Amino acid sequence: MRGRKKDFVACVHCRQMKLACDGPRNFPAACSRCTKAGRLCSVDPGFRRVKKREKFKEVERELREIKQSLRTGDEHDQDVEGASHTDTSTLTALPSSILPQPEALETAPTGRTIGGIHLLPNLQQDLITEFYEDYHPFCPILPHPRAFLGYAELCPLLLYIVLVTALRGKPEHNELFLALVDTVRTMSYELMRPEFVSLQTMQAFLLLCYWPLPYSKRIDDPTHSFIALATHIGYSLGMHRAPRYAKDFDNKLSVDGNMEVCRRITWVVCFITNVSATSQLGLPTSIRLDRGLLEILAAKPTWLPETLFYQLHVSRQAFNMNLTFEDFEHFLKDNPADSSPIIRAFDMEMRSLESRFSLSWSPGDYIFFLGCRMMLYTIALTMVSDTLEESNVVSTTIESPCYWVVQTYITAISTIRTAVSIQDTIFNSPVRMHKLLINAICYLVLLKCSRFQDLVDNSTLSNGIRQGWEVLRGLSITPNDFTTRACSICERLSRYSDDLKPEERTKGLLVLKSRMGANIAFSTALRAREWSRQTQGDTSSTEINDGEEPADAFSIEDLSLFADINWEDLFPVLGT
Repeated sequence: MRGRKKDFVACVHCRQMKLACDGPRNFPAACSRCTKAGRLCSVDPGFRRVKKREKFKEVERELREIKQSLRTGDEHDQDVEGASHTDTSTLTALPSSILPQPEALETAPTGRTIGGIHLLPNLQQDLITEFYEDYHPFCPILPHPRAFLGYAELCPLLLYIVLVTALRGKPEHNELFLALVDTVRTMSYELMRPEFVSLQTMQAFLLLCYWPLPYSKRIDDPTHSFIALATHIGYSLGMHRAPRYAKDFDNKLSVDGNMEVCRRITWVVCFITNVSATSQLGLPTSIRLDRGLLEILAAKPTWLPETLFYQLHVSRQAFNMNLTFEDFEHFLKDNPADSSPIIRAFDMEMRSLESRFSLSWSPGDYIFFLGCRMMLYTIALTMVSDTLEESNVVSTTIESPCYWVVQTYITAISTIRTAVSIQDTIFNSPVRMHKLLINAICYLVLLKCSRFQDLVDNSTLSNGIRQGWEVLRGLSITPNDFTTRACSICERLSRYSDDLKPEERTKGLLVLKSRMGANIAFSTALRAREWSRQTQGDTSSTEINDGEEPADAFSIEDLSLFADINWEDLFPVLGT
């Protein structure tokens, strides 16, 4: 292929099939051959092509293994049947209020007109059922689906949020989705008034934090406001106190066993969401660990879903980090050396947590854990940022600042690989998980733009960016939403970094140092804006040849890679 770079290595699929690979021209997208074949595009310099005869032998071996497994199928089926029975009995021991069983609703849905579009009762029931099947397991705070419509009568917004969430990614219902988005957006701001304080309103705000309405600019993201309101409502309802004190906060409250379980699960979700939302923005938390949460951490109650139990433990670590490093200037200026033992202590706590629970984690739980670890390592990089920029010594020993560069890289790669493993279901996962994926990609891009890229394997680094980007671009809901714009920035900056000369690479990694765990995402935006201005300056002084495109250059439309990005709109808090 013309214009091939000197260090070009074709992807594994193209090398195996002896095809021309256009991976570098498409980066960070997959090469056209892998895209057409529906394969994962990855580069492995050590790959050796498998001959056809060897492939036939491998197929024969797999067939023999399948036949062997079929012979022992009866015994295996009996084992699986017994295991399934055990799992079912364990699940049914939980309160029925948190079991998402898609059955007929006690209250039949009625036809509604939203934004001039008629919503049929059958479609309502289908959407509610789909929400409980695909979304509710991530945030199990609502009562049994059969009782949901009656429960939501006190807060119609809750019903609309369930419907609009279930409509995500359904282009055939795009008009209804957009009408519901406008309705939910209007109603959510109206419910901020004190007279609407209720458990249903709190749950509505929490669901909007898990699956926000589409937005394009960070300043339009209401997640931080909604979680603050949900937390305020929780305190107003006395959720931070023991259940016996509930009437001290609302004397009209009537709480039975199932409703009390619903309240306590909602408070656990509120704590997890508050810590996550504030940490991703680099802001202080607005919630505290109370006695009830500490009791849950000490011993898991039977009514609490396991995923929330694991995430509560991770959130506690993130909460402690947030409190410890809130006054970052103390560590950054006065005692930078003092931060190392504290960071290592937190790192040991995280490793202990991983050793204790990792075998029981779902992929989503693991990504959530990796996000917390990424936050810690970002803080570590912030503390040693000056040393990294000034030092010419590149070492990866545990005493070296570069140690944190490599550890953050390993965590980012693990995040992306885990996201790839659940690519078929990650769309329904909480949006905060999507942001953790964005953060991981941003770090790899920053690393590729820096002189520290030589500390890691370049093929693995590029594969991570490519695979993460492929997953990320499938998470967009509407054109030009925040995910689409973030994906565009990662794409352009990746292509720009791929052509940087060694002397053009940055000495450090982070530009912003005051946003704790959010420093990576904001630093990526600042780097991109900086190189945008440089690129536009180079373009204005360069004569563009209308003839054949140079092989190693960007195409004409890419000569000003970042010209159409409005940085003040995307990250307005950064200023000019």
